[in-house]
Amino acid sequence: MTDTTQGKLDALLRAVRARGGVFTASEAGRFGLSRRTLRQLAREGQGVVHAFRGVYQAIDTPYDLAIAAAWRRAGDDAIASHETALQLYDLGDIEPRRYEFTVPRAARARRPGSAFRLHTTTAMPPSRSIRGVPVTTPARAIVDTAPLGDLTEIAVAQALGRGLATEEELRREATGRPRAVQDAIDRALSVRDRYAAYV
Repeated sequence: MTDTTQGKLDALLRAVRARGGVFTASEAGRFGLSRRTLRQLAREGQGVVHAFRGVYQAIDTPYDLAIAAAWRRAGDDAIASHETALQLYDLGDIEPRRYEFTVPRAARARRPGSAFRLHTTTAMPPSRSIRGVPVTTPARAIVDTAPLGDLTEIAVAQALGRGLATEEELRREATGRPRAVQDAIDRALSVRDRYAAYV
């Protein structure tokens, strides 16, 4: 790698470090790094790895490459939600089968790939940032995935025990949802003491 390329790469990685070291090929282009150069750097293990089509991440990023890279692939306006959000909060012992993100309804035609499930909405839910990835609140993530049986109950006990959500927040999120969702939240709240060991 030339000194010029190394300087450009260093500048790019400094700029994207705050959001987990994940970046798109287009962003790298603004730092003077072509797609060809990125592919070569990734092939040679020179500071970056290829995650998804058009998405890269710094090699030394200390957390899960897949979720941060998946977010970049889903789009800047995407918010990690449902089972992916539960995984980011480490709630419910969830192993998602796909990356789930909530996107604006206008983005419903977006097709990031078969490893994704996009949920559309006319009003984006409130979000927080976990290691640079926007994610729905813990209460919203739990209610979005209810009813998952024991997993919902574990997630509720963990969220309450760790101070990530309150009973009031969970009930408020469940308001207006299908009866099965409300019943799942009510049941999880009523049996939360059974799962104290999971907190």
